Amino acid sequence: MAETEITGNYLTDCRIWQKIISGMDTRAAKAIAGRQALGALRNRTSHDSRNVILSADAALQIPDGTNPTEETLWPYLQYGEMQTRGWLGRLFCVPMKKDVLLTWALYDARVLGPVEEDYITPDAPGLEEDKPEFRLPIDQPLRRAIHFPVGLINYAVPYAVPGQFRLH
Repeated sequence: MAETEITGNYLTDCRIWQKIISGMDTRAAKAIAGRQALGALRNRTSHDSRNVILSADAALQIPDGTNPTEETLWPYLQYGEMQTRGWLGRLFCVPMKKDVLLTWALYDARVLGPVEEDYITPDAPGLEEDKPEFRLPIDQPLRRAIHFPVGLINYAVPYAVPGQFRLH
């Protein structure tokens, strides 16, 4: 696969690479394809913006260096449906069970919903008690990055930050 844009749409190109990765027979082959995807999709953004609002069917918090203390205590947390806004960082390649997932990392994220409750709780075995340290607050900046598997992103919409200048 060439290291150039396939469709010109970052999310679509990430999804194409995810299908290629998932189609590989072995975990080693998936890892190699994942590294190729990272190279091919390097320095890309969503519609020429790093500020995005996105909705996804699932979100993860993984050890990525954004909050070493939390990552030591709770290295992997999985959340269900989530809408959020934040700064789109680099693409990650995350080994999960028998697959390798491409994820968009959102920094300085603020969870926008679902808003049935004041917090979003993880979908993880063993965390049945609603402990505050595992919950994500609604519309407050998070100290730890949120990762969204590209195959589970419903939409990504860029937004402008007041005072930020963009060349068109």
